[in-house]
Amino acid sequence: MDGIYHALYVSAREAFAMGKIINSPEEKKDLIIDCDEVVSYCKNVLINSTQSFEDCLLIVKQYGELSDLGSAVIADIVNAMNKSNF
Repeated sequence: MDGIYHALYVSAREAFAMGKIINSPEEKKDLIIDCDEVVSYCKNVLINSTQSFEDCLLIVKQYGELSDLGSAVIADIVNAMNKSNF
């Protein structure tokens, strides 16, 4: 289960990073490569990361044995993902 918890967290962070790039023109203005190509790549990664997050969350909900702290961390990540409107 350690790998699932890790993948849940990493996929959420990856989704947040891709969302930031997609929605932040200031972050893209200094890129040397084509911005449309970057945005397209980021959208694909965002889709995959969000799906990975959902897949991991299902496993954690079904099989996870979390401490109170672990439950709070997972709840915070889920709330953040829900607020992100990906």
